[in-house]
Amino acid sequence: MGSEIVYYKGMKFKDQFSLVLNSQEHAMLEEMASFCAQFDFTEHNDPEIFEMLWDKILDADHKVVEANS
Repeated sequence: MGSEIVYYKGMKFKDQFSLVLNSQEHAMLEEMASFCAQFDFTEHNDPEIFEMLWDKILDADHKVVEANS
């Protein structure tokens, strides 16, 4: 017995991704966004989406978790 997923032409989808980064990875992502902005990366891509992404990077939820021994 299987399941079938049916998509209709008028259906709109909204998706979402989650990432877990350590401090070094987040810092590198910030640096990459800054580097892209310096070289007019938005000139070749959607500037509104770039700004939304950069805001999310800067406003990332930071949690300190206890390391397991």
